[in-house]
Amino acid sequence: MRLFPAVLVTLFLLCAFGARGDEVLQILHTNDVHSYFDHAHHEPNRGGYGRIKTLIDKLKQEASEKGIKTLVVDGGDFTEGNLYYMADEGVRSFEMYDLIGYDVAVVGNHDYLMGTDKFDDAIARAYPKVRYVGANINVESRFKHLKEKLEDAAVIDYNGFKLAVLGLTTNEVVFRWRLYDGGVSDPIKSAIWHEQKLKLAGADGIIALTHIGLSRDRKLVDKTRHIDLVIGGHSHDALFKPEWATNNNKHLVPIVQAGEHGRYVGRLMVKLKKGEGVRLLSSELVPVEGMQKDPVIEDQISLANTDLNTLYGPTWLSQVVGQSALEPLSKSNESLWALFVTDAMRDAARTEIAIHTSSMTGPNYPINGPVTRRDLLNAHPRFFDFNDYRGWYVYRAKIYGVLVKQVIKTVVKHGLGLSFSGITFRIEKDLKGDIDIKDMMIGGKKVKPFEVYSMAMPEGVARGGANITSLVSWVFKSMHRTPYTVLNALERRFQLFPILKEDYVARAFDDESGLKSKGSTKTIFNHTVVNPQTLETSFY
Repeated sequence: MRLFPAVLVTLFLLCAFGARGDEVLQILHTNDVHSYFDHAHHEPNRGGYGRIKTLIDKLKQEASEKGIKTLVVDGGDFTEGNLYYMADEGVRSFEMYDLIGYDVAVVGNHDYLMGTDKFDDAIARAYPKVRYVGANINVESRFKHLKEKLEDAAVIDYNGFKLAVLGLTTNEVVFRWRLYDGGVSDPIKSAIWHEQKLKLAGADGIIALTHIGLSRDRKLVDKTRHIDLVIGGHSHDALFKPEWATNNNKHLVPIVQAGEHGRYVGRLMVKLKKGEGVRLLSSELVPVEGMQKDPVIEDQISLANTDLNTLYGPTWLSQVVGQSALEPLSKSNESLWALFVTDAMRDAARTEIAIHTSSMTGPNYPINGPVTRRDLLNAHPRFFDFNDYRGWYVYRAKIYGVLVKQVIKTVVKHGLGLSFSGITFRIEKDLKGDIDIKDMMIGGKKVKPFEVYSMAMPEGVARGGANITSLVSWVFKSMHRTPYTVLNALERRFQLFPILKEDYVARAFDDESGLKSKGSTKTIFNHTVVNPQTLETSFY
């Protein structure tokens, strides 16, 4: 493998550093790999744990030949997000990280969605060599394996230079309820406290290994004094050049992140020097493509597939349920798929409206060719409890029209991508940042405040909301789980629309087998998609 230009320049400059006794360190980083064992979404020749392992080993060897040590880290969300997560109740995902050779990983929100008990059990069974960090995560003492393995920071000695890798994860309310009998505190407040503690304990440099997203990484730098470098995750940003933010001491601090699903491995060269901390020399994202797959990793993937066949049955996952004519790697097709899922839940639950966290569906929608049940589970790869191995259920509730607006405002504030079926509205934001919902229509008609409407939603919204606040039970009348999983709903939807095409929304609007709006004999499909960054609404 060739040496990359940024690294050649760096190595040329290292002689001067070495002469002064400085330590040069290579850091390799990934984030948000989400158990994509085989390959990145829609790219069979890119990503995959076998290629990641081969690339990391190659880059480590190149550095070692020049006397440079390597630290391999991950920015979190290495478990839930792909069907492979279900192999041996998540244990395979932990075992894979040991085999790849990670040194330190921060715990992401999808890594504890299995619940604290199963998280503790997976740690006990895998007993990983990887050092897992999360300074703002707290669990009760009964979770003895988590208490033993989860550190605030991993402190590593490099020729007398004490490097602290501080772990920080998101405390978003829509996720943290799954870490029961414990909790997740504010990551920035935690960082302020822990960086002081680490400096007092003799840390010469601090790297924040975060799973809080790029925007909060910027805020993290702004509020702290001693963090030298931020290696991030959660927002799935591929930063081909570092972002620089100014810290509380008015010093510039670099922020890096390596995208999603193992498409890149980030490669950093840093200088470690007492009194100066960690200084970035070079940064690049190396595409994970064009290399052989590691055979040991491939053998483990085969074992994971055996686990899945045992769980689901030898032929169940390969059952074809429909066809897709969607092209890969398209943002517009991501939105279309989210609407298809939302309509499917509305159809299965026989409701007037449906709400869906489209960010929980993600970019791995079914593309050109037959669509199997395995494809559907990977296109909506959401699991809370391992016993519910066919994924989230569809929930049904009744709600007064006057409260629909409040529900929309509440879920929008949490910053998730959202799609709605059967309802249209606009979001207005005032100078103070407060939002209001305008021009709300259900089934093409103005919403009546004291009329009761039926609403479908995925389990994540229903259970997540109920665990966030008791108001959910009051707002939603008679909320209950339907017999249908999201997977069942999607299979039913493919029966109505056997081929998923880019004109789906127009066909769904016109198709007589669609849902009927309340009090109308005409089929009406109204859709709203909310951009979580801008809060702009798009209608379909």
